[in-house]
Amino acid sequence: MYKNILIPIDVAHSEKAQEMITNAEKLSDADTNLILLTVVYNLPAYTPVDLTSDYFEISKTEAKAALSKISESTELKTSLEIQVGDAHNNILETAKAKEADLIIIGSHKPGFSDYLLGSTASRVVRHAQCPVMVLR
Repeated sequence: MYKNILIPIDVAHSEKAQEMITNAEKLSDADTNLILLTVVYNLPAYTPVDLTSDYFEISKTEAKAALSKISESTELKTSLEIQVGDAHNNILETAKAKEADLIIIGSHKPGFSDYLLGSTASRVVRHAQCPVMVLR
């Protein structure tokens, strides 16, 4: 059984969250810790968008509330992680820092840009130091 399972969740597309948690429960025991992670995308400085000064704080607060609600669906011990930056890098760094022995990540039908750049899930699969379960 796995002890530390990282579940990155895009709260804007959280429809797979329950399925990811259900799979984690099947692969866990009473000592398992679920690490629910969401990453607030950090816009590059050159982006011509006017954001309020507290945009990231508001985004992090909303993300934490969404993760808290999702975490209520399991009886396993959970911890919540909110990061700002690039999704795949933060997922990989969190997995290493939290000593995750499994990452369960959702995927979607790729768009055109995913074929050119690669999706977050595919980048995590290619670079993770632990097993990765991808749910489609």
